[in-house]
Amino acid sequence: MVRTFLVCSLVMAGQAVASDVAFIKVPGVFDYNTPEAPYNKLLKELQSSMTVEGRFLPSARANKLLINKKFECIFPILPPKSRDFPTILSEPINGLKAYAFTLAGKPKVSGLSDLRGKTVVYLRGYLFGGLLEQNPDIHFFPVSDQEAALGVLKKGRADAYLDYIPDLRLALSEEGYGLLKYDIKKPIIEDHDRIECIDNPNTRKFIDDINERLSALKASGKLQELLGKYFVATD
Repeated sequence: MVRTFLVCSLVMAGQAVASDVAFIKVPGVFDYNTPEAPYNKLLKELQSSMTVEGRFLPSARANKLLINKKFECIFPILPPKSRDFPTILSEPINGLKAYAFTLAGKPKVSGLSDLRGKTVVYLRGYLFGGLLEQNPDIHFFPVSDQEAALGVLKKGRADAYLDYIPDLRLALSEEGYGLLKYDIKKPIIEDHDRIECIDNPNTRKFIDDINERLSALKASGKLQELLGKYFVATD
């Protein structure tokens, strides 16, 4: 399934707080018309004070249009360390880890040094916090979805597959996921999902409002209840 972004306008208390917000579509995690997906439940909770209208766009194009300032915000995202324009981030929403997966029977990857000079498949549009650009000695090979990435590994066209946990467990079948191995003690990335917005007065207010609601959801235990097995503590 192609990773896409849901482009939305959000309205709070009758006034526009942030327009042109792109929601990353992650299979099993945040899907259009999938109310039981973890981030869909979170969005529904936030919709008690927000009106959301949107449409889907391919992820790579959505990132490009954010750079061109056609949109103001993206969620969920692990932003790159820097952009060519100022952005602001929400407080951490959920923990996440990225691992380099290999097929059963192949050596596990314990760090980026194991991947130097090798080919690593990943989902087109994923930024991994700028990791791709920071490692030019690794050949990163983009594909459209998780099944395609698994297929590239099985055909021997890549040495490893970079993706997030727990996202991958929800996206692949049990059989497909069972073909992959990784070093659970050696994540390539350990960080948090956030909302990233182009910095302006409108989005500062939006982020302040989101942070206030997130703080209340965390304090009450409601966030963990909403996300269920997808929940990873951020403190």
